Amino acid sequence: MTRPWLRWLYGAQGVSLALLLPFLVPLLDDRGLGAAGIGLVLGASGLVSLPAYPAWGALADGWLGRRATLVLTGATAAAGGAWVLVAGDDPVVLTLALSTALIGALPWGPLTLETLGDESSGYGRLRAWASLGWAGAAIAAGLAWMQAGPGPVLVAFTLSALAVSGLVLLPTLVGRRARRGDPAGAVPAHGGDSADGSGRGVGTGRIRDWLPLLASSILLGFMLGLLVASVGEHAAWRYISLRILEQGGGVLLVGIAAALPAIIERSPSSPARVAWPAAWDCAWSTSGAPSWRPA
Repeated sequence: MTRPWLRWLYGAQGVSLALLLPFLVPLLDDRGLGAAGIGLVLGASGLVSLPAYPAWGALADGWLGRRATLVLTGATAAAGGAWVLVAGDDPVVLTLALSTALIGALPWGPLTLETLGDESSGYGRLRAWASLGWAGAAIAAGLAWMQAGPGPVLVAFTLSALAVSGLVLLPTLVGRRARRGDPAGAVPAHGGDSADGSGRGVGTGRIRDWLPLLASSILLGFMLGLLVASVGEHAAWRYISLRILEQGGGVLLVGIAAALPAIIERSPSSPARVAWPAAWDCAWSTSGAPSWRPA
């Protein structure tokens, strides 16, 4: 049974991401950029934010710890959302602002998944909470945009990113209060944290210990396929949003279009998310790399 706070955390992450990702094209269109400018800004911000995944992972497995890293990602996403709100229509500034928001928000899923530890079998149920949060927020954001413009949606994204950071800290705050009142009622460190509750990774090994895994043909082949699928998925969604706007569908229809896949997904997860852990574990087991799971 997964902990209730993890359900709220995944739900909050789904809400926050739904307030930004489906509306990137309408946002840039609202700032006066054409189709070519939108593509350049989104492509450049994607390239800038790409190194965030290994960087956040290194911090989470290193001296900062997973819990503190998640808090920092939420603060970074909130800062990026606030920057986008006041960025104006300069493509360079918009690229930097969106990059900051994406750098903070996109690694939430992988980093939060690491906190499950022995409860990883509950990932499908947690994904359902994220999907529900995404679907409801996407439609609500589309309605809000139609009534009041993009400003309130960006403010909501900024506040929801801060809420993600707060939910990450919740078990720590509750645990400290319990320890002060009744040591027997203290909340233990959640799965994936170190034994001392610091949130630092356990048994991650050194970089050279990972080389056999990274050289695994199974993992490399799957990552190549995932890259191709991701490029197609993102290109299709950006095109769909732009096409909806060109046909006069409005931002509400963009939100509804974004919500539908999450409603359909609603329970376990998409094939890619199911296949990824299986391929990862298979590649790891055949590479001879040291165990990454907590002791």
